[in-house]
Amino acid sequence: MAPALNARESKQKRKENALAVRSILTYLPRVGDAYEAKGSAEAGFAYQKALDEFAKIKDRFQGKKKQNITKQFDDFGKLLKTRAPLDTILLQQNQLRRDLAELFLIEERPAQIPDKILGADVYQARCAVCHGSDGKVGTALAKRLSPSPSDLTLRPLNQSLSPFRVYNMLITGIEGTSKKPMDTLLSDHELWSVAFYALSLICGKKTPLDHEMAMPRGLNLRAVAAKTNYELTKEYKLTDKQLCNLRSQKAFEPSLSRD
Repeated sequence: MAPALNARESKQKRKENALAVRSILTYLPRVGDAYEAKGSAEAGFAYQKALDEFAKIKDRFQGKKKQNITKQFDDFGKLLKTRAPLDTILLQQNQLRRDLAELFLIEERPAQIPDKILGADVYQARCAVCHGSDGKVGTALAKRLSPSPSDLTLRPLNQSLSPFRVYNMLITGIEGTSKKPMDTLLSDHELWSVAFYALSLICGKKTPLDHEMAMPRGLNLRAVAAKTNYELTKEYKLTDKQLCNLRSQKAFEPSLSRD
């Protein structure tokens, strides 16, 4: 059921609400990134940014749903303050992400199978100048930017990435960086395709693709799009080689079940 919205709410206001939710979904994974790499103080900053975005929209829905999301944010904050184990932080973070997406009817998977060739073309045209053609940064422009673009192949970032996270970042941009919104420049299919392609760079060329490699039962497009590399590895017990094959090949195959 959709959130209870004022009947007179303008289309522009609805758009602002949707962007606020996507901003939350962009900031939440950064909590885990910072927690593993820089500690609880830096993670607390990312958490506060997500909480600030939530404050903009929390009055747009009522009752138990509002109470549930509010409580989850409170519990998340307490975990950060008590320096809970990273696995606990990530579990809470990912559950909150899923519940927010469900509450605001934000689809966590593309409407069609992403196109790897299209994704590669968009990436080289729009992203490689900062992130590098192989995702490892190192470009002349990247060296001049502050903050520096992220290396997509390094931990902890690559463990907390998912196509859905990249898709949201492409729509909202990232405040305080050179990454600007691209939702008016690219179609939805292009956005999803380049998001999936970005995830295909995590293993580089060090792991050759095995076209016959079996994947766990139950793995579908929704899971591949929404779940982080960390979640996929934990929940489906994927080896590094399976994860590389999944992100680089299987995710683009029409045979992948949608749900």
